[in-house]
Amino acid sequence: MSGNKTSFVEQLKQNPLFLVMSGFLLGGVTEQIEGITGIPSGVVGIFAVLLTIIPLVWWVSSWLKKRKNR
Repeated sequence: MSGNKTSFVEQLKQNPLFLVMSGFLLGGVTEQIEGITGIPSGVVGIFAVLLTIIPLVWWVSSWLKKRKNR
């Protein structure tokens, strides 16, 4: 192991593809999840949208920080 350890959240911020793909996958199978678990598809859909939007929020916040430091 190298001495450069980054947290899981920092790794997700650097490579948000995992969250985006998880959100798309979850959004695509909301009806099946509702049928199996009984959780309403609207709730699963909202969770999928949140997973997909998290990287966008991180990107906008870092962009605003960079813009403020100019």
